Amino acid sequence: DHPHEIMQAAAQGLFRLMAYKDEYEVARLLTGSDFTDELKQKFDGDFTVEYHLAPPLFSRSRDAQGRPLKRTFGPWMGHAMRALAAMKGLRGGPFNPFGFHGEARLHRDLLAWYEAGLGRAAALCAQGRHKDCLTFLHAPDDIRGYGPVRAIAAEKARKTAEAALLGSPLS
Repeated sequence: DHPHEIMQAAAQGLFRLMAYKDEYEVARLLTGSDFTDELKQKFDGDFTVEYHLAPPLFSRSRDAQGRPLKRTFGPWMGHAMRALAAMKGLRGGPFNPFGFHGEARLHRDLLAWYEAGLGRAAALCAQGRHKDCLTFLHAPDDIRGYGPVRAIAAEKARKTAEAALLGSPLS
């Protein structure tokens, strides 16, 4: 049934682009009871947690592939993570300290691009071009990873999706 499949694909694409893991979400996941309970189940005795992170505000060095180098942070970072998780209300607002780095801009740009393309995808559907419509709608499925990995995946997904919208498949 095309209408159901198309609506579901559009909703899933929007969800994928809206539910990305930003700094606040990572902090929430790393300080949540599920994570700490899992650590306690896997490790016996007295242990400490170290965090290997590449915070965008502090990661100036790059590896050979252009990715930010991770740094090791000690157990004190757990306190900072809990504070960060509590500040998730800053997400999307003018006081978000993470809202201006490249990754955050990419998230916003991808969502705006996809929302703008939904009307074009609907027009494809109306023309009976369901396969092209679904190719566009499923583009967010291929956007994974963080930093440069995500940027490369996003560029490739956009090219494929735009080709479908234009009716000229990539070879």
